[in-house]
Amino acid sequence: MEPKEDDIVIQQEGARLIVDELSMTFLEDCEIDYTEEMIRASFSVVKNKLADSKCGCGSSFSVASF
Repeated sequence: MEPKEDDIVIQQEGARLIVDELSMTFLEDCEIDYTEEMIRASFSVVKNKLADSKCGCGSSFSVASF
């Protein structure tokens, strides 16, 4: 996937994260981890000061107040 002109691209140790500006407001001050498992490779938000709760697999979260 190629980023759009206004997307934010973060690259580290061979991994590339592409985030649009609106989503970046929800990820501000978050810690994002990249994991590789036998059946998949993915990014996950491991620390999020805005998150009120998250799903069991850690892929999504709800925001307390924004």
